[in-house]
Amino acid sequence: MSVPPPSPRLSIGLVGFGAFGRLIARHLAPYAALTIHDPYLPAGRLAAEPTAVAGDLRSVAACPVVILATPVASLAEVVQALAPHLRPGTLVVDVG
Repeated sequence: MSVPPPSPRLSIGLVGFGAFGRLIARHLAPYAALTIHDPYLPAGRLAAEPTAVAGDLRSVAACPVVILATPVASLAEVVQALAPHLRPGTLVVDVG
């Protein structure tokens, strides 16, 4: 009996790497390849996250699933900046 090949890992874009973003990343990392964008993240902070890579909004928007983990006060600004880069069919969700 042959074993089916492993499924490719889902790519998930994550905008925001504060408390909620880190929580989401920790739970999704075993199941998905994460691309994270947070303009306030200190340089090199993601080096400690072996299952995630830093990216700009364009690379996050290229993922089929994008999770917004930003403060409510900046959500409208983030959505406006992200929207032009999204492809039709991208699933965008918010942690709130």
